[in-house]
Amino acid sequence: ANSTANSSATGLMQFPHITQAFKRLCWKETLQLAPLVIMLLALNGLLHLLPVSSNADDLQEFHLVLLHLMPCLFASGAGALLISLEKEQRTIGWLSSLPIASSQILRAKLSVGLACLAIVWLACFLVTLVADWGLPRDRVFPNDGGLSILFTLSNSVFLLLLGIATAWRYQTP
Repeated sequence: ANSTANSSATGLMQFPHITQAFKRLCWKETLQLAPLVIMLLALNGLLHLLPVSSNADDLQEFHLVLLHLMPCLFASGAGALLISLEKEQRTIGWLSSLPIASSQILRAKLSVGLACLAIVWLACFLVTLVADWGLPRDRVFPNDGGLSILFTLSNSVFLLLLGIATAWRYQTP
């Protein structure tokens, strides 16, 4: 009974170490995605400042396209950054040698990718709100019950998951 108590106590003592390693891995992945997030959000802000047209309808349509485009651009590039870059730099083998399970490595990459995608969506949404302040809302937020935004949101999540899965499964050239 005493050895069972010692082994369970040892297991509990190791749990914070794994949690700390997981947190550090998530931080590393966040730093890896930060340049892409910052670049896309800066590009989104700059494109909202462009006077595309003097017509309010054309301007709102352009802003709607940006709202849908930027998160999808992020999602299509995040998988390559999170996984393929590790394979090209040959650090995926180093990560596999750490006392972290492969499932936790993948979970950290997936969690950070989804969190950054949520940040990109929120920031693009807020930039669109600010850019279209005072303009009629029926063009920026169409009267489809949010179906177009929901479709694009699910599309960007699908692109992110597909990018991570493809990069994880297949070897980079």
